[in-house]
Amino acid sequence: MDKKQVAIVGAGVSGLLACKYRLSKGFHPIVFDTEPDIGGVWAKTIKTTTLQTPKTLYQFSDFPWPTSVTDVFPTGQQILDYLRSYATHFGLIPHIQFHSRVKGISYDGPSSETWSLWNGTGEPFPPEGKWNVTVESTQTAITQVYTVDFVILCLGRFRGFCDSMPGKIQGCSKHTGIPYRKRAR
Repeated sequence: MDKKQVAIVGAGVSGLLACKYRLSKGFHPIVFDTEPDIGGVWAKTIKTTTLQTPKTLYQFSDFPWPTSVTDVFPTGQQILDYLRSYATHFGLIPHIQFHSRVKGISYDGPSSETWSLWNGTGEPFPPEGKWNVTVESTQTAITQVYTVDFVILCLGRFRGFCDSMPGKIQGCSKHTGIPYRKRAR
């Protein structure tokens, strides 16, 4: 089996997890993030921000918090340090392209009117077709198109990615879910 290339958009908590998992399965991930460092929303918090959840409930299952973090609710800086340590420990940094803004995503292959599960075939990788990810360097404004087998969006709730993309991303939709109060009824 050839090594499948997977594009991951975002180097926050979800992007790091997606990258680590893809590596463990033998794929070749490439993570794009507009920022100069990992962390997602944690890289943009104010200095006094702390975790709202006890750290024991906010940790990677295979990477506990360091014993030096004794607070139940770590600071934003401690969270960033933890994420950096995780990324370094599992060798994720070489797979991340910082200062890289995804400007477009398109699918080049057979189209389907009914894209149900996984591109309409029930398989994560179609027998034909590739994804084209257009990425612009935020430092040089140079644009490059990457051709990959699969795309994972790890943007978090604070990024209006689908809304802000020029054109249409096939398969990209907003999930509004069921309001919390209505779920219990």
